[in-house]
Amino acid sequence: MTRDPGDILLKRYLQGSCTRTEELQIERWLEEDPSHAVRLEQFSARNAPALPVDEERIKAEVLQRIGNETAGKTDKSPAFNTHNTKKYSRREFIVRWGAAAAVILFILSTSLGIYLIQGPGPIQEPVYVERTLPAGKTATYTLSDGSKVHLNSESTLKFPEQFGSGAREIYLDGEAFFEVTSDKDRPFEVHAGNLKTTVLGTAFNVKAFPENQQTQVAVEHGKVSVKKKDSARTSMVLTPNQWVTFDKKKKELKRESGDIRRIVAWKDGILFFHNKTVAEAANMLERWYGTNIVVENEAIKSCVLQGEHKEESLENVLEAMQFALNMDYRFTEKGVVITGGQCK
Repeated sequence: MTRDPGDILLKRYLQGSCTRTEELQIERWLEEDPSHAVRLEQFSARNAPALPVDEERIKAEVLQRIGNETAGKTDKSPAFNTHNTKKYSRREFIVRWGAAAAVILFILSTSLGIYLIQGPGPIQEPVYVERTLPAGKTATYTLSDGSKVHLNSESTLKFPEQFGSGAREIYLDGEAFFEVTSDKDRPFEVHAGNLKTTVLGTAFNVKAFPENQQTQVAVEHGKVSVKKKDSARTSMVLTPNQWVTFDKKKKELKRESGDIRRIVAWKDGILFFHNKTVAEAANMLERWYGTNIVVENEAIKSCVLQGEHKEESLENVLEAMQFALNMDYRFTEKGVVITGGQCK
């Protein structure tokens, strides 16, 4: 019986770097006993990460030997010496063929083992793009999956250049309206303030300015799931014309329903005052027109305004407020100063 080749020679055999004589020695050894193929398989498994196995060479040689033996052919190697006229018994043939088959099985299993050990390669971290808009500016971005994001002024959007095979995650500070391309295998997740909104395909608005007391998610069509990031409780599901507001101070979620047009009107260039105080309206004007608004009269800051202005100039909006509040205003180098006025 051929003696065990040893680890060094086995390693060279698997790498395809041994001489022809050494190959023949190992092949005779493999043919003698199926357990030798198991020994080779175990050795390869222990050293899989370091062994670039020449699989095609080994499989080709083994298959050639099987073909030669089953067809009664001869080979120049000692195992198939033309001067060796011995006929194999059924048992011997099965043992020899079994050893060859074991080698093929070993090759296939080792290939899978190497893949599982080494993995499919390093996982590429997504490359994120960040877009920030100043006051007075809005923009629309198309993401790699075809989804569209309408970003409001003074807002920041962070999203990957290319979405991977998992969840489509993006991050928002400020306000944006999303038109999400449907993909049941890759949920669309928006991280904004204390909330995470998850959808498959829908259109919705997220408002999460850091300086605001509230974070809001409103659904135009489709369905979304909203939950607090630090809570294990079941998500709150929203359907069309529903919105949820998270109070940062109270740590509470409140669901409401109604016409959400006033919530999403900004993306169509409409400035919507719906039960907005003068103080709130002034903040909206600052963000919308990119200028500083000062209300000198504290008494009118709590006055409530109604109305909508589509693609109007700042001066036209101020004229409407002047009529409603009987106030005065003037433009300065720093912005606008509002004086006088009273609630009606």
